[in-house]
Amino acid sequence: MKIRFGLLWHFYCKNYRVVYALDILLKGYSQVMFQSNSLTGLFFFIGIFWSGCVSGVPQIALGSLLGTFIATLCAYCFTQDKLGLRLGLYGYNGCLVGIALPTFLVISPMLWAWIIFGSALSTFLIFMMRSLGIKQVAILTAPFVFSSWIGIVFSHFLGHCSYLSAPTSSADHNVFLYSSEAIFQSISEVFLKCFSVIIGLAVRLCF
Repeated sequence: MKIRFGLLWHFYCKNYRVVYALDILLKGYSQVMFQSNSLTGLFFFIGIFWSGCVSGVPQIALGSLLGTFIATLCAYCFTQDKLGLRLGLYGYNGCLVGIALPTFLVISPMLWAWIIFGSALSTFLIFMMRSLGIKQVAILTAPFVFSSWIGIVFSHFLGHCSYLSAPTSSADHNVFLYSSEAIFQSISEVFLKCFSVIIGLAVRLCF
């Protein structure tokens, strides 16, 4: 079944540009957890959407989709690294930018503009860091961090966006009682939200 699914998906990716683009987009999601698998990325997107709805910030799903698309599109237009593009290596920073900004800023037209700007910036930061020639230092999510900081700080000073209320937690929780739940939530915080990415990683092992 694993071989059949892989061959069928490869056939559609090779013969249909829309499917090929979707494959790259979903791999941008999966690369957040160092995977290059479109089905894993699909489960990650579903998890982001579900978590956003449960947490009252469903806009993070659209933000992640927009961020991944813009970051990947910039790489498609400005790089010759077709292999990295195919593996989704240019999408995951944009994905995280698209999650972070709606998490900390209220919905407004400027929020989406900042997501577009920050996601594009994350791709150009990858280009810049690689041009420095320091191959011993992994880029990882540094472009996401810098782009998100710039977006949050400048949106505040320019008065374009307002901050959402900071989350609060009670101090009287039993640490040991919630330890098992905290383990999975700690993993999920890679995406800044509380949902399990274990399903997505399990799918990667199967497909």
